[in-house]
Amino acid sequence: MFGNKQLKSPDADKVKTLKKWDARNKKRQLLIHTISINYGSSPLLTRPAREVFKTWDVISSSFIDLDAVLRGFRLGRGLTVRSQSGLFFEAGFVLDVPVQNILGTFSNDIWFPNHAGVNTGTGKVYDRFSLADKIFEGKGKNKEIMAPGGYNQIQPPGKILKKTNYQWHNEILLVGRPNINTYQGLPPTSDIKIAGIFVAPKTIRATREMTIEANERLYKLVDRMKKCNPGIPVTDISR
Repeated sequence: MFGNKQLKSPDADKVKTLKKWDARNKKRQLLIHTISINYGSSPLLTRPAREVFKTWDVISSSFIDLDAVLRGFRLGRGLTVRSQSGLFFEAGFVLDVPVQNILGTFSNDIWFPNHAGVNTGTGKVYDRFSLADKIFEGKGKNKEIMAPGGYNQIQPPGKILKKTNYQWHNEILLVGRPNINTYQGLPPTSDIKIAGIFVAPKTIRATREMTIEANERLYKLVDRMKKCNPGIPVTDISR
């Protein structure tokens, strides 16, 4: 009926764009999941991050260009400034992400409801369809449409960086669980690995010593992250 014509995969355009994510400079263009200093009970502070991420359906991350962040920091060196890191919180894990694990890419915070259908107090699932519904509907935490057309939208990394305001942050959605079929033409999802720990204090003082003193709680958080993930390299933009 169709002769020699090959039918186009419904995921073909997304797969083509995902290959650009795979081809980016992964040493300088980083995907980072940050942790708040106020979330002392986070499982990421008691267990290896790689093991924790395997149990999460969708992970929110920020995408930054390290050189752009460092340029902004150097402009304020020797002053008391507010760092514009493009991150949600001040410390996080640098992620090594298989491209098939990338669910959605947005140049602004789209308030993804990571815990939809789950009782955050007990961790029990009360609506197993809720998260999938939110992904297709594009509804955020405030129940408003934050992503018209749904959350499974893929833009190339260069476009995301060009449109990102580093005073705020973008949001890149990642599938945490392995063995999920996400895109026709790509293998199932696999483990997200930890490539490093990234530290970007919002409050920068005139000297390194003053910066550490002003961010005592932050560096205690970093110590806990390091303890659970021994041997992981640390990048601190205030050094």
